[in-house]
Amino acid sequence: MPYAFRARFLMERRIIYERLTPAIANGVRAAVATLIPFFLAAALGRAELAWMALGGWLGTLADPGGLRTTRAKALGTFTMVGALMVPLSECCGSSVWLATVLLALVAFAGTLARALGPAAATVGTMTVIIAAVGTSKAGSASYGIDALAFAAGALWATLLSSLVWPVSAHRPVSKAIAIVFEEMADYARAVAECAETDEAGVAWSQLALTHHRRIRAAIEDALAIALAVRAARPGESALGGDLRVLLGRAEAQFPRLVALAVELEGMTVDARPATIAAALRAFATTYEAIRGSLIARSDARSGALPSARDSAATKASDASDASDARGSRPPSTATLLVEKLAVDSERALAFARTVGAGVAVVGEIEGGGSRPSHAAIVALGNDAREVRDALSFRSVFFRHALRVAIAVSVASVIGHRIALHPHWVTVTTLAVLQPYPGPTSTRAAERVVGTVLGSAVAALITIFVHAPLALAALMFPLSVAAVATRGRSYRLFTFFLTPVFVLIAERHPGDWWTAAARAGDAVVGGVIALVAALVVLPSWERTRLPEAIDGMVKAVSAYRDAVVASLDLQGAEQRSEIERSIAAARRAAGIAIGEAETSLERWMAEPLRRAEQGETAMQLVTHARRLANACTTLDVRALHGVDDAAGRETHLRAIETYGQALVQRATTLT
Repeated sequence: MPYAFRARFLMERRIIYERLTPAIANGVRAAVATLIPFFLAAALGRAELAWMALGGWLGTLADPGGLRTTRAKALGTFTMVGALMVPLSECCGSSVWLATVLLALVAFAGTLARALGPAAATVGTMTVIIAAVGTSKAGSASYGIDALAFAAGALWATLLSSLVWPVSAHRPVSKAIAIVFEEMADYARAVAECAETDEAGVAWSQLALTHHRRIRAAIEDALAIALAVRAARPGESALGGDLRVLLGRAEAQFPRLVALAVELEGMTVDARPATIAAALRAFATTYEAIRGSLIARSDARSGALPSARDSAATKASDASDASDARGSRPPSTATLLVEKLAVDSERALAFARTVGAGVAVVGEIEGGGSRPSHAAIVALGNDAREVRDALSFRSVFFRHALRVAIAVSVASVIGHRIALHPHWVTVTTLAVLQPYPGPTSTRAAERVVGTVLGSAVAALITIFVHAPLALAALMFPLSVAAVATRGRSYRLFTFFLTPVFVLIAERHPGDWWTAAARAGDAVVGGVIALVAALVVLPSWERTRLPEAIDGMVKAVSAYRDAVVASLDLQGAEQRSEIERSIAAARRAAGIAIGEAETSLERWMAEPLRRAEQGETAMQLVTHARRLANACTTLDVRALHGVDDAAGRETHLRAIETYGQALVQRATTLT
């Protein structure tokens, strides 16, 4: 095996392992929280312990991760609401119609919680699942005991998360910034590959569409998490300050990488500096080293990665020497950008390896932070405004909540009529139904396929495996695999999850009919969700795509105007004053382009779409991305004092061309 290929293979394997490690730990926690109470229920003959198992499972899934305050609020709310929902749903379970009314109300409120963010949305969905399970277990005479058992299971899951996988206050920030550098490393490698082989614009356009959006999204996520951590405490910590500085370094290097890619695209393969690809790969290695330092938070782990400190500077110097050798010309803009990136990446790596080395807490910062009580009042006011806005009939949240309430009601009635486990139909409908028809159809196919295949596996297990210990040995890895794949493949999640719950619901050894019933209930629930998405207040992306495109055009045009206006300014002071506004405009343009691309992706998943609308939208996104890249290149050149009249005119012509095409195409999109 060649050395380069072996090194890349080992690095990719390490990255995959690091990505899966938290998910595997989460899966082990879920398996312990669920299976131990379940088998205690079977061994001791205590049916209420089944509620403890469900509380442990749903408590694991309701854990949003991230900040301690976010996790504490989410899990505390989930435990209290779930403990109240258990006896209420069991009381209503004696009547199908009463159960349906309760489910409709809970589904509406739980779905409307999406307006408060992902953590609230998860808690709301889990609460609806509790109501669905409770209404299917009519006849229980121990409502209070069941509620306490559920609360104990949720608290058990919380305790496991604190002991098995504790999360420090700044760990989510470190992980988020690590993702930024990982995405930048991927981008640097991709630019290197294009620089070596491609001379046309097709691969470069695809490069921008693939990587720019992911990097911008990663930066925005890291900024949001860093801001939340900073707002949660009145004082400043050395670690928090260092992490924000490192994020700022990443955000400053991103436009330089974009400008370098644009410069290289405008050159022929022969005109590009000879060692440019090697320099870009050195930057990628540096970014990976920064990522490793943030993830491991120890010099030993990050030191295992080869440092690019010397190699990046060497490659940049070699590129400059090669340019000088070809006719003793001044260094090209690409070479100057490589040199700047080499210095910046070296400094970022050195800084990353000393992050948090200062005083743990440096005390109160003048003008920074606020009283915790005041911050809580402000947050409560923001949540109240979000809920008020979501209650409008024009709100996407309100319409989806109403759609879910109707669909869950229908699923409850049908489930009680045809199913042995009515909540399987209801939960499937809830899980499949999404705010938009396109994602709903995709989720329905994944849910049905995963459940049918998982039910087949469960049937084989029930036929050939009857010993409780052997069943436990099989259910444990299946539970781990279900949670580990939850965020990566919904089809795999349902495939691994189905045998676990079929075996839990098994009435006697060899009861393969339970597996068949699970598959049938999944099909019925998926069909109900799909029909609801298409019939009940359908939310078509074709009505929102023009608005997203219009926002993108306005944001990119504002960015262009800011950059062009700055070109006539003279002096470092004037450049420094306007650079902040240009950075804000660049960020707004990147976010708007990402939102337009997301809208376009949702539109492409919808049935009965107009092909010409999609073609126009794709061209507009491409022109907007091209225009933003040209503006970034022009701004970076001016920032670094590159006095190249020919290059400046080239980029100005590109800005004019893409700007005109953007405006002309935007008028045709209706």
